[in-house]
Amino acid sequence: MESINALLNKGRIQEAKSACDAHAQEDPQGHAFWHTYAIIETQLGLFQDALTHVQRAQKELPKQPNLHNSEGNIWLRLGKTEEAIQSYESALSIDSTYAPAHNNLGNCFLKQENIDEAEKAYLQAIRHKPSFADAHFNYGRLLLAKGNLTSAIHVLQHAHQLNPDHPAILGQLGELQLLEENHSEAISFFLKRLQKQPKHATTYHRLALARLKQGEFEAAIEGLHKAMELGAEDIDCHYHLATCYMELGLLKEALSHYFQQLEVDPDADTYYNIGVILMAQEHHHDSMTYFAEAARLDPANIDTLLNMGAIALKMGKPRLAVDYYEQCVALDPNNQEYQHILCALKQTPGQATKPAIYVKNLFDHYAPFYDQHLTTHLKYSVPDTIACYLEDFFDESDKKNLKIIDLGCGTGLLGETVRDWKKQMIGIDLSPEMIQVAEQKNCYEELVVGDIAERILPYKHADLVLAADVFTYVGDLSLITQRVKNTLNDGGYFIFTVEKGLIEPFQLQQTIRYTHHRKYLDKLSTDHDFPIITIDNIALRRQKGKPVDGYVVVMQKKH
Repeated sequence: MESINALLNKGRIQEAKSACDAHAQEDPQGHAFWHTYAIIETQLGLFQDALTHVQRAQKELPKQPNLHNSEGNIWLRLGKTEEAIQSYESALSIDSTYAPAHNNLGNCFLKQENIDEAEKAYLQAIRHKPSFADAHFNYGRLLLAKGNLTSAIHVLQHAHQLNPDHPAILGQLGELQLLEENHSEAISFFLKRLQKQPKHATTYHRLALARLKQGEFEAAIEGLHKAMELGAEDIDCHYHLATCYMELGLLKEALSHYFQQLEVDPDADTYYNIGVILMAQEHHHDSMTYFAEAARLDPANIDTLLNMGAIALKMGKPRLAVDYYEQCVALDPNNQEYQHILCALKQTPGQATKPAIYVKNLFDHYAPFYDQHLTTHLKYSVPDTIACYLEDFFDESDKKNLKIIDLGCGTGLLGETVRDWKKQMIGIDLSPEMIQVAEQKNCYEELVVGDIAERILPYKHADLVLAADVFTYVGDLSLITQRVKNTLNDGGYFIFTVEKGLIEPFQLQQTIRYTHHRKYLDKLSTDHDFPIITIDNIALRRQKGKPVDGYVVVMQKKH
C-alpha cells in the first residue's frame, strides 16, 4: 500500500492503478486498499469500477464516514445528485461533525440551485473545521452568486490564507480582481494558478483577457492560442482574439476570428464587429448584411442603427438612411446628435455646427481604422498638400522653430507630415480615441481632448495654426477664426481646408458634412481683418470614385 500511495502522491495515477490491479490479484483484502483503488479510478474517470470498490470497502467498515463521503463524490461525478446527497447524509449520520460531507452537501444543493440549504451546509463545514479552505472557497463562491461581493472577497481571501497554493482559490481571486478591473493583480493570481496547474486552459484564457484589458495585445494573443491549444471550452476565445487583432489594426486576422466566433456563438456583438470591419473596408453591401443580423438579435442597439444609416448614405440611399436615424430618435428622443443628422438628411434648418457628441462618437468609432481608411480607400492627401504650403510661406531656417497648433488633429496624420517644422506642436481633438492613436506617433508635445474653439483659448504666440478637413463639421467659422487670430503671433499663418459649396454662406449636406461658399470665406476674412493670402482649389479625397472638391485657404495675421 505504501508504494501505491507514493505513486498517487507523485501524481503518477496510471502507474498507481496498475499497482492496484496487481495487488487485487494477489491479496484483495482491506478496506483501505479498496478505498484507495476507488480514489484512483475516480481520477481516471472509471466511475462504475470506483463505485464497486468503495462499496466493497463499506461492507468491511460500514461506520467509516469518509467511505460514504467518497461514494457521494463518485455519484456526483456520475451526475446522480440525489444519490450523492444520500451518501453524504449517511456519512453525517455516522459523524455529524464530518466537515467534508457538509461541504459536499453544499455543492449538491448549489447544483440544484437551492442556495439557502447550500449556505447552511457550507457554514456547518466551516463551524466544524474552521481551517477547511475548500469550505471557505465554496462559501465565497456562493456569496458571489448571491451578489454579496464584499463578503465574498473577505471569505475568499481568508481561504487563500488557509491554503495559499490552492489552484481554484487562486483562480477565483484572479476573477475577482478582473471584475474589479485590477488587471495587474488578476494577472498575478492567474500566473500563480498556472504554476500549480500548468495546463489549465481556462486560466490561460482569463490571463489573456486580463492582458487584453491591460493593453498587452501580443501577450493576450499568445495566451489565447495556448488556451485553445489546451482545449479551452470557453466560447468567447475567438471573440477575444479578434478584439486583440482589431486593436493592433490587423483587420484580416480580426475578421477571420470573428467568423470563427459566429460558428460557436452567433451573438449580436460578433455580427456588429464584422459589420464594422467590412464597413471600414468599404464593403457596404456585406457590412449591411451583418449589421442587419446584429439589429435582429438586438433591436435596441443604437450603434448598429447608426452604422446602417451611415452605410445607406454611402450607398446613395438617403431615404433608407432616414428610416434608420428615425429609429434612433425613437429610441432616444432627446438626442441632439440624431436630430442633427435628420435635419441634414431632410434638408430642414438645423444648427450652424454639429453637436460635439456627434463628432466625438463618429471619430471614437473611426479611430482604429482612420489612417488606413483615409489613405487607402479615400486617397486622402491633404496633409501632403499643406506641407507644400509650408515650404512656400516659411524659410528653411524656420524648420524646427515653429510653434504649431493642429486643430482637429485626429490620429496625427498632419502632425506626422509637418513635424520637421515644429519646435512645439499642440494637437486638439474632440475624440479621446483619436488622441490615443496620435500619442503613439510621438510628434506632439501636448495633446488636448475637447472642442477646438474652447481648447485653443489658453494658447498664445503660435506661428502656425492648421485645420485639415475639420470644418466639414463646423458651419459658422466666425468664432474659431477670431480665436485663431488671437492665438497667432503677428505675421502668423492660419491654413485650413473646406469643402467647396454652391450655396451661401454654408450648407449642411445629406452626407452630414458642411460645404462653404467662396464668398463666405472672403466675408470671413473681411469681418475679422484677417487677410486671405491665397485660396486654391484642391481635391480633398475621393468619394464613390470621384474627387471631392474643396479649397485650401491661407490667412495671415497682419504685422
